[in-house]
Amino acid sequence: MPRKGENIRKRKDGRWEARYFKGRDEHGHIRYGYVYAKTYRQVREKKMNMVRQTLKKDENCQADSEIHTVEHLCQLWMRDKRNRVKPSTYANYESIVMKHIMGAFDKNPKEITQEDVYTFIDSLAKKELQSSTIRSITDILRYIFRKGNQLGIVENEVVKCCVYHNGRSMVRVCYGDDRKKIEQVLFAMDNLFALGILLMLSTGIRVGELCGIRWEDISFEEKTFRIVRTIQRIKNDGNVEKKGKTYVHIGTPKTETSLRVIPIPTKLYSSLLKYKSQPCYYLLTGSSSCMEPRNVQKRFATILRKNQITHYNLHSLRHGFASTAIEKGIDCKTLSSILGHASTNITLDLYVHSNRKMMQNCVDSIL
Repeated sequence: MPRKGENIRKRKDGRWEARYFKGRDEHGHIRYGYVYAKTYRQVREKKMNMVRQTLKKDENCQADSEIHTVEHLCQLWMRDKRNRVKPSTYANYESIVMKHIMGAFDKNPKEITQEDVYTFIDSLAKKELQSSTIRSITDILRYIFRKGNQLGIVENEVVKCCVYHNGRSMVRVCYGDDRKKIEQVLFAMDNLFALGILLMLSTGIRVGELCGIRWEDISFEEKTFRIVRTIQRIKNDGNVEKKGKTYVHIGTPKTETSLRVIPIPTKLYSSLLKYKSQPCYYLLTGSSSCMEPRNVQKRFATILRKNQITHYNLHSLRHGFASTAIEKGIDCKTLSSILGHASTNITLDLYVHSNRKMMQNCVDSIL
């Protein structure tokens, strides 16, 4: 089904209709284009293709005098990013720019005010988007306007106000009794998939990182494993070597600090040794073919459902690991290194969640 803000609707005649930003007329007014299809997926893909063409149009506009619209500024920023970020990151940027920023400002960048930005942010909130989504949109808008500021066409104060101040959305954290139940079920299963999830549960690695672990990354002598690759499914942005609308991308982890060596949990060492396979084989599959994150999530959800355990997405295991580690007195620097964060602030702000037991211990320690 369509998401809020996509400008996609189902017509009375049963067809799906999508509206997209097409350009501006001689008076500077927005012109919209429309595409139609039998299904939501088809019309969404048609819309994305049309807007992608709009983004690539006039790519040669370089001089300040040629940048008369926010759309031109978006094109310039996107072109700069194309070869500087990972394909998965670029695909995310492109999607946000096309869905939410193109056509949102009916002004020359030089004329945009702080009030225009605040109005834009309010419009996002009215669409009932998640806080994390609005934050991502405003972050990218800030990057685009910062580019404009460097070119002398966007005021610095406008750049500064591209911030969403609402609190972060609550994350379901897997700890306590549910965590223990999941551990028991996974240990009882005694297979490669269960072993992989237990590794996530006990080290906080990301699902894409788990999918990318090969046996060559595990050192039984040093009792450690390395995170050197991650697996994601991303949109195919005209890559002729890849078939289909999306493809599985195998690349390096999220940041440089995500390249790390982690100790093997003692309880999992003998199990890993039992399943040891060819160096080039992936841990989760025991073969040369990898498993992609969405399939890991589906299989994990099935395990929870069959065992009548509360549903958790896999990223909640990472949050649960961080919170449990702090509860057990692990110092934040060590925890940050295991999680692959650039600073302890990220660990504390995003991944450590206070629970009733931690708060009770805190107040009891004072008296």
